[in-house]
Amino acid sequence: MPQIVLPFIPEKNISGGNGHLSNLINALPKEVQSIVQQNPHLYHYLRMLPINETGMPQYYEKLDRKMSSNKTPNIIYPVKSGIFVHILPDLNDGRNTYIQIEPTVGQNIEKLMEEIERKLLILADFLSLNVLSSEEEKKAMILQCLSKICTTSAGPPTNPEKNPAQKNSLLSGLFSGKLFNKNPADINFKPIVVSPAQLNAAKYLIIRDKIGLGILDPIVSDKYAEDISCSGMGPIFIEHKIFKSLKTSVNFPTNEDLDSFVMRLAERIKKPVSVHNPIFDAT
Repeated sequence: MPQIVLPFIPEKNISGGNGHLSNLINALPKEVQSIVQQNPHLYHYLRMLPINETGMPQYYEKLDRKMSSNKTPNIIYPVKSGIFVHILPDLNDGRNTYIQIEPTVGQNIEKLMEEIERKLLILADFLSLNVLSSEEEKKAMILQCLSKICTTSAGPPTNPEKNPAQKNSLLSGLFSGKLFNKNPADINFKPIVVSPAQLNAAKYLIIRDKIGLGILDPIVSDKYAEDISCSGMGPIFIEHKIFKSLKTSVNFPTNEDLDSFVMRLAERIKKPVSVHNPIFDAT
């Protein structure tokens, strides 16, 4: 599977609050402090940074072409809601590093996502997905499914078997009746209790991977990214409108991982590749 490989060793002992963290927040401009408070994963990312080595990044809502003269940029900017990019200088390489900052930062949810995927498959067996025509409809459907699979409440769970009427109402109210191809009362599983941060990360990952373009989605959404390239296992490279050639934090550890991702991407945009047709135009 593709991985995010950071070009630095994350700081340890960042889970608790201390004077260092307060100093970190206070070092940010007031307008940036509010952005960090609204995006806890950005705050977590800043806590991971070895500030003594990298320095504090500067935050910009928009980039200017004049910034291209800066050969050692240390800049964070937003790509879209909740997604940011950090351009970090690499003095040992001709290319600086492009790091995507997503809601998954600091959330170890691999096992959680496996369980969510399993339960999504159970729900999918009960749904007539062919009636969904738009991406927005599919997104809404997935998020509603997720709201039934996960909960942030640690209260005592209800037993749907002891209350069939409640069970049927809970699930039949999930979507309009036309979406079900089986009796929704037959669906039965216990919701997974997660933290709000885990739920936010899970929602993001599901939509990114099921509706978007997977791990490349932040790069594709970046209006400053002009070209994406990969010559084999290792990092993805991009051509940036301001900072030119950059290596990204997206890494394919094996050729098999890369092949698998390309196959899924080609199927996602409905231009499948094969041994006989190994090249396709994704534009």
